[in-house]
Amino acid sequence: MDKPIIGVTGMVSSSINGLRFSGAVVATAVLEAIVRSGAEPRILFPGGDPASDDHWEGLDGLVVPGGSDINPRLYGQDPIEGVTLTDVDYQDEYDLAMLRGAIDRRLPTLAICRGMQLLNVAFGGDLIQHIDTSSEHVGSIHPVELEDGTLVRRILGKPNVDVSSYHHQAAGRLGEGLLPAAVASDGTIEALELAGAPLVAVQWHPEDRARTDRDDQVLFDWLAEAARTGDAEAAADAVSSGSTGDHRRVSLHELFPEDMPEFPADAPEVAVVAPLYYPGFGEEEYELIRDYAASTVSALHAAGARVVVVDPGNPETRRLEDIERADGVLYLGGGDIDPRLYGGDAEAVAKSSGVDRESDEFSVAGIRATLERDAPLLAVCRGSQVMNVALGGTLIPDLVPGDLHHGAKGEPMFVDEEIHLDPESKIGRILGRREVVVRSGHHQAVEEPGQNLRVVARALDGTVEGVEHTSARWALGLQWHPEDPVGNHDDFRAIIEEFVSQVRTVMRERATAQAPAGEPGDGAGAGVAESDERSPAMAPRS
Repeated sequence: MDKPIIGVTGMVSSSINGLRFSGAVVATAVLEAIVRSGAEPRILFPGGDPASDDHWEGLDGLVVPGGSDINPRLYGQDPIEGVTLTDVDYQDEYDLAMLRGAIDRRLPTLAICRGMQLLNVAFGGDLIQHIDTSSEHVGSIHPVELEDGTLVRRILGKPNVDVSSYHHQAAGRLGEGLLPAAVASDGTIEALELAGAPLVAVQWHPEDRARTDRDDQVLFDWLAEAARTGDAEAAADAVSSGSTGDHRRVSLHELFPEDMPEFPADAPEVAVVAPLYYPGFGEEEYELIRDYAASTVSALHAAGARVVVVDPGNPETRRLEDIERADGVLYLGGGDIDPRLYGGDAEAVAKSSGVDRESDEFSVAGIRATLERDAPLLAVCRGSQVMNVALGGTLIPDLVPGDLHHGAKGEPMFVDEEIHLDPESKIGRILGRREVVVRSGHHQAVEEPGQNLRVVARALDGTVEGVEHTSARWALGLQWHPEDPVGNHDDFRAIIEEFVSQVRTVMRERATAQAPAGEPGDGAGAGVAESDERSPAMAPRS
């Protein structure tokens, strides 16, 4: 099975922007978390028939997400003031039938918020119709304690976890056979399980922070793994150990040495644009991004540059001004670029991995801003592809055959590759030879070069491996990874030293141009040679 299909029960909404009539909707965050897990979501229409086998055709797992309140009459109570019912009467009955059907079919299931409450009602339990909305359960992050021996604790691999909650109802009397799997500090039941069933039901909303928090994403990873293998317990052990993918975001402290070097305050600052997390981020990707980014930071420090890391995939910290104020910009590798940004079709989209449209758009904007102010730019692997797309070029979405450029399935991703350089190009002059062996691990490449880009390096099969800008002061794109720690250290050092040298030259020229009449402009600010003022080698932005 390549990608398990996860059915997600849609909620009928009487009013949807862009539609003239009602529609069946699912929160985008839920769908994105499923995609990140390596599965494919399928929205299920509540008007379907759960009693029909056709309705279940092709489904490998199920998500029953949050939504409106359940009609209290389904658990023997009259509605109280403040209860918000669904827009259609059949919604509750459909969702209840889907939960029961999934359990009968032993289909791996994740029930979220309303989904957990539906589970309790499905087995004869009832709900507390309203809890104190000033409590920790409404729009807040709060701790919950996971019970020993439960599936959810096995998945998360820890006894306590902070969760994102948004609910004004809670489980009351538990349904027959259901077990409390997690509780909040006030005693509210936060998770339910059914002994022996491949089912996890949580009161919180793991989709809220799944993009950046492993403890939330891992619940979707478990569902995808259980759907793929048919073994819920083995899937729990796999995601807990990280063997199917550890969705940690690489942190800044992993990229910089403990004893930070200091440089003059007017030392050049380089913005390193590096995706520290992207969809489908597994353990191998985590280690590669961490090691390659750390190698780059170390090389820049050795060349005398301060570094600020900009993560284009983190909407909470990314800021275009961090790129715009840097003296030079260096782009590193990551996931594929959304093919729709360069005119790709549905087939190109299907072959892509690690796509993050918002990250791509931010990265493209950063490239254009850098070129517009003519700051030195070095773009590596994905970075060179971003530069090409930013200038109107296109990409080959999947190199076939690709054995020259990346390892085969089940083998290490990176391989040694021979490429030919234009001796009159920037990279040809830096390395001083026509043929070089480089470290490659890419399945995409430049197809049609963007405006003002010329090809300066090719692989043995003709694949574009390097481009440079013909009118910018200094802008170079390399498809390979010179920063690979097992690559040619002398070549990487030469590339970084030339890049930083170009940054210093631009700084001196601009300082001269801005100096008042009669005053020398022999350096940036007070002058590198004479300044005693020191500053840390990193200026993190958050």
